Amino acid sequence: MAQTIPLGLGSKGVERVEGASRAASVPWFVWSGILSVSSIAFGLYWDISWHMTIGRDTFWTPAHLAIQFGGILAAITCIVLIFSTTFSRNPAAKAASVGVGIPRAIGRIPDGLGRRNDGHLGAIR
Repeated sequence: MAQTIPLGLGSKGVERVEGASRAASVPWFVWSGILSVSSIAFGLYWDISWHMTIGRDTFWTPAHLAIQFGGILAAITCIVLIFSTTFSRNPAAKAASVGVGIPRAIGRIPDGLGRRNDGHLGAIR
């Protein structure tokens, strides 16, 4: 690092490749969750500011649409994860999941999503 290469072709290029491989290793549902939470936070901030300056509004304002987009994206992500784990033919995915409902065969979610010690979800007994 004693010399600087003017075209930007040096160790920084290697760092970019390593960063890209790290980003590729992050599961798609994590990116979906980040986008969902960001959209809801942005929409809430915008909506509160809208209410303070303009007053009451309708259901179809841009701020409300951002909030709705975040909620719908989160719901679709959860539904895809639950159904892909439930109907997966991959025994490793089923072994790393927990059952939901009275008979555990009704649905399976990935392990660690709101699970209590007895294997059920926090709100479901």
